[in-house]
Amino acid sequence: MIWKIRRFDSVSSTMDVAKELLGRESSERYVVFAKQQEKGRGRQQRFWSSPLGNFYATFVISVDDLSNAPLFSYVTALALYGAVEQLTKSYPSLTLKWPNDLLLDSKKIGGILLEVEATSKGLKLLIGVGVNLKSHPVDTPYGATDLSVYDFDIKPEDLLKKLCVSFDHWRRTLEDEGFSPLRKEWLRRRDPAHDRLTLKGYEHGAENSIKGCFYDLDEKGYLVLTCKEEGQEVLRKFSAGDVFFS
Repeated sequence: MIWKIRRFDSVSSTMDVAKELLGRESSERYVVFAKQQEKGRGRQQRFWSSPLGNFYATFVISVDDLSNAPLFSYVTALALYGAVEQLTKSYPSLTLKWPNDLLLDSKKIGGILLEVEATSKGLKLLIGVGVNLKSHPVDTPYGATDLSVYDFDIKPEDLLKKLCVSFDHWRRTLEDEGFSPLRKEWLRRRDPAHDRLTLKGYEHGAENSIKGCFYDLDEKGYLVLTCKEEGQEVLRKFSAGDVFFS
């Protein structure tokens, strides 16, 4: 099935436009693609700097089972990794950070935002994707960079084409084979040099944090950490939160 692309010069955010189109867009799946955003946002409603030259898009697809929606974070992460990998000719320091960040030399260059909306046509999953191609913000909670710093000249349209193809590949893999192959490939692409982690906001955005060592990714996509509690090491699973390297 071909993606229908809705192109804009400037929007408040591609996620907002995608929601506005839900009631009247006839296509089963589509992408809202913009050159810049005035009010771009990431997880936890954080502001996402959105100047000209970077990549901003929201993919809209139908989902039958709400419980499977979080797995599309991995579909999108692997698709984004694959698209950027092709355009940078397999740059060796490209990695993934749980739950939805793309890193270069352990600095953030891309992020993913998932939201579910109920419509008269069923459940729709909105997947926002932002990538720093030409510039990056400073003074962020987590170090950021952009691809131009590494002398990569990537056009947003070129990334969009690669990402659509890569997304379809990983979606088919999930539908045909389940989460297991995605889990395996995500683990292969994670940053192996940073096993000591601090997880913040893991209780639905609460202002708390926990330290631990990366142990695994479970069959549902939960992060598994080895944590110290009362002098003993225990395994704990987390479905949400912001990861920082300790």
